[in-house]
Amino acid sequence: MPRKIEITIEKFGKQLAVLELKEAQIPLSFSNLSQLTRLVTVVKKAGPLLLINIQLPMSPEGSIASGYKTGEVLTVPSSKSLAIVTQDKDSLPLEVYKAGTVKDGLENLLKLEDGSIVTLKARIIAEEEQTV
Repeated sequence: MPRKIEITIEKFGKQLAVLELKEAQIPLSFSNLSQLTRLVTVVKKAGPLLLINIQLPMSPEGSIASGYKTGEVLTVPSSKSLAIVTQDKDSLPLEVYKAGTVKDGLENLLKLEDGSIVTLKARIIAEEEQTV
């Protein structure tokens, strides 16, 4: 059964957002990212991206995509970060790979200031089977 990682982002103990990363989109990096359980880290703004440093090795995931939509979550192997797209872009100046989406709280992430300290809490869950 396909798996996904659900990452809750908190600031001062208050939930800001929930990210959902799908194993099918990042099969090479999924096992390393699944080691993430709890992490206090810093958020950086970089143009149309909100970078969250996680310091876990990530792999290139095949071809680099194009056409990024607000709320998509990307992996950035070169900086060992996750990135959240904050505005629609056709292309980005970094090597990034689509990993999932912001499931809840995108508006809260868009309000974060550069250098904000956040806590990530992650768990692996199985994707629900789709019935037709």
